[in-house]
Amino acid sequence: MMATNKKKSDAAQEVLHTVQKNQVVATVELRQSNAGFTYKQFTLSRRCETRSSGKESTGSSFFEQHEDDIVAAVRAACAYIRDEPNGNGQSSNRSGKEAVVANAQSDAAVIGSSPTDA
Repeated sequence: MMATNKKKSDAAQEVLHTVQKNQVVATVELRQSNAGFTYKQFTLSRRCETRSSGKESTGSSFFEQHEDDIVAAVRAACAYIRDEPNGNGQSSNRSGKEAVVANAQSDAAVIGSSPTDA
């Protein structure tokens, strides 16, 4: 039997916040796993206008000129996760940091660096 690389959707998600720095967009989501664990994470995307049609397009690839915008978007998303309460009056530091580290590890190749334990 051949294994597939399809990712099974294991969580419900809700968009909480979006940060855009020029073409780079960081979207902060509230997710809940099948086990009931709630956490915040962010994803990165790139918005641009297509030359041929002028319509907005979204992609997941980045280029060298996006470096400063990626860093700014990631910092803003992390600050939002760190500073916003979960809704129950408790800080989201722990779950937010875990989600950020997990997402940073999966996106390290895109950003071009590896995450640290800072």
